[in-house]
Amino acid sequence: MHMKVLAALLFSIVIFIGCNQDRKWNNFQYPEIKYIAEDSTSEGALLFNELVPNTDSLFNDCILKVCKKLYKEQSEIPQKKIFEFHLRNTQGVAATGGNDSIIDMFLNTNYIAGFYQSHNKDKKETLTEIIGVLIHELTHAYQHSPIGAGGYVGGSEHFSCIEGMADATRLTTGYIEQKFRKPGGHWNDGYKTTGFFIGWMMEQNPDFLYQFNQSTLSIIPWSWEKATQQIMNKSVADLWIAYQKELNPEGKNPVAKFEVNTKDNITDRRVAFKDNSEGDPFEWEWTFEGGIPHESNQRNPKVIYKDPGTYSVTLKVRSAFGNATVDKKQFLVVGKNPSGVLFSDLDKEVISQYKDSPEGEGVANVFDNSSDSKYLTYNNSAWIDFRLKSNEKFKLNKYCIVSANDSPERDPKEIVIKGSNDGKKWEIIDMQREVNFKKRFETVDFDISGKKAYSKYKIEMKNHNGPILQVADILLFGDSQI
Repeated sequence: MHMKVLAALLFSIVIFIGCNQDRKWNNFQYPEIKYIAEDSTSEGALLFNELVPNTDSLFNDCILKVCKKLYKEQSEIPQKKIFEFHLRNTQGVAATGGNDSIIDMFLNTNYIAGFYQSHNKDKKETLTEIIGVLIHELTHAYQHSPIGAGGYVGGSEHFSCIEGMADATRLTTGYIEQKFRKPGGHWNDGYKTTGFFIGWMMEQNPDFLYQFNQSTLSIIPWSWEKATQQIMNKSVADLWIAYQKELNPEGKNPVAKFEVNTKDNITDRRVAFKDNSEGDPFEWEWTFEGGIPHESNQRNPKVIYKDPGTYSVTLKVRSAFGNATVDKKQFLVVGKNPSGVLFSDLDKEVISQYKDSPEGEGVANVFDNSSDSKYLTYNNSAWIDFRLKSNEKFKLNKYCIVSANDSPERDPKEIVIKGSNDGKKWEIIDMQREVNFKKRFETVDFDISGKKAYSKYKIEMKNHNGPILQVADILLFGDSQI
């Protein structure tokens, strides 16, 4: 066959395939658009309306871009009937909620104005950022969520799956610049770090993003390890190492280092460990002599020491370029706890008033000695019932409440502590009406010196505002009484 004829034939085939692919989306079912301009006068609102004169056209274009990245056939796509978009003067950047058929999204006009000012008042760049944020948030509306991957907490597999997929969609539609791709971090960091990692895997397997989204339906409980083994036939660690070596071919062996918020005369507080290791490790293996927990794989764990003594700490780290260990003997000095035993750590049964917590955010998280998890209920108030299985009685001397990772309005504002020995007659031990947390993961202490000992405690809480109550952790200290 003549070369010109062959070239023309190949060109015709490419055109046919391209047109056929586009034809698949000709009858795409767009949701009804409801644009609600809660803010129409601020600088950010005026700028948005100038840059986006036709909201329906932009929203539909972004929706189609997202669905083409996440799905191959329209029959696979969750059908959304309504898209409510709120232009709002608030905090943060944007957020997406809703249900199976409704997308409920807001975009913060303060963020738009701030981005515009910090980028030399470049309107083209600001519009690009608006579109990128919309694509990220619309990914949340159309993506599948991992089941059994824990709660949506920063650094978790659930978090990195959701946020990494959203930024990968934004990246592959052209709304994140390659200059932001840098070595280091962890695949569970989410956002750009995870998004670029997914993008790198799409260079090896163009269908990776599609298959990654689909993996959340077929892998239960979901994990990165199971997903990459299923899709790429490799462990996530091996893939991360290959990715890091491509980004930083001259990488060096890591150096294990850490620090703590205090190491002398520790009494009634958890110790916050901070990893300062060099060389971008992605795995951490801690051993805490005398600590609760005794071991941890978190990067920056928090540990309870309830018995007096002097304890050692060991940290082993792994990076793409090797391993390292630091072993600090007799590092922590723990004094006698003046508030008594941390009895909320003993064998117990915990019951919540409501059974509506999202997966990974159940009531057991309240007493797990970790501020990285939380209890959440879709109610503005709720009680938690704490019962020692041994029926041992403790006189409550002190309790601590730890704020969760986000949304301060969900924090407990009002707290009532009650005690009982039969589970029927409850006596009020303490009441707090104006509890305020200055930051996330903050511990607020209440010294109360209880007069009676109980085997059962009920904690009643009401939030600051809105329909959701959440708390990261509750610690109960007291003296055992026979």
